[in-house]
Amino acid sequence: MKKLLSLIVKRRVAVGFVFAAVYAVSFKKGMPSAVMAGFLLVTIGETVRLLAALQLRKIEVLSTTGIYSVTRNPLYLGSFVVGCGFILMSFSAETIASSLFFLVVFSALYIYVYSRTIENEERSLSQKFGAEYAAYVTAVPRFFPSITSAKWRGPAQLSMSLFIRNGEYRTVTGILLIITFIFIK
Repeated sequence: MKKLLSLIVKRRVAVGFVFAAVYAVSFKKGMPSAVMAGFLLVTIGETVRLLAALQLRKIEVLSTTGIYSVTRNPLYLGSFVVGCGFILMSFSAETIASSLFFLVVFSALYIYVYSRTIENEERSLSQKFGAEYAAYVTAVPRFFPSITSAKWRGPAQLSMSLFIRNGEYRTVTGILLIITFIFIK
């Protein structure tokens, strides 16, 4: 079991796409208000991801401005919001039990996988950036932004080449395919 969980953490992106595919195949469209609310969450989550992917220079520079000034892990936060949005799209009186089941399984797996991923990345960033990273950790929340402590640290330099280098086009494509599938189903 431990090896399986370790493999899931290592292959988290592929596992996420498999989870999304299983969900999409078993998906039953929810009531219109749930679909629209879910679509809004998906849009918000992907916007957070886009803002992060357009500025992230992995391991080269410590990103602390823009979206990284309100959460240290905007890509993971955005993914979580996207996932919750897709699950919300299936809510109806008829599907409430299965939708809640997917939400619980998704949340449990997400917390397990990404808490380990974030811990590993934090160790690496601490070694690479030292005191600069330590100051960043004390100033910016790990995951959920804090309204009371959020301090926007200037605009970030956004770059389309970073969007491509960071592979965000794959996430955008996946989201668009799932949304298309949901709306034509």
